[in-house]
Amino acid sequence: MTMHQPVETRQIFHNLTLDGNDIELTRLIEWIDSEWLKDNCALNISNVMWDNGHDTLRFETNCDIINAHIQVQAISARFPTIFIMYDYYTGEDEENYNEGVLWFYEGIPQERPHNVKG
Repeated sequence: MTMHQPVETRQIFHNLTLDGNDIELTRLIEWIDSEWLKDNCALNISNVMWDNGHDTLRFETNCDIINAHIQVQAISARFPTIFIMYDYYTGEDEENYNEGVLWFYEGIPQERPHNVKG
């Protein structure tokens, strides 16, 4: 009998900062709520929050995937006129802290914007 080791899960915090018009953003948020969350249940998504004043979608995952860039790239391809800045980070108490920032437009990863220092 083969024993399988459990997959280590980590709590990861994700932010999507969106730049688009109100109609596009409304359609995106409605689609996230009605389809995307259900289609990505393997990510074990929780604590989904929309900050209307800052056009930011926040959520947490508890799985073995550190960053959800493939899923965010698919969102960008579906809503190509919305510019997306995606950042993620693990909890500060994580032994192997991890973080990153990616930008997407028209489903394509973008270079760092020129006015962003880092």
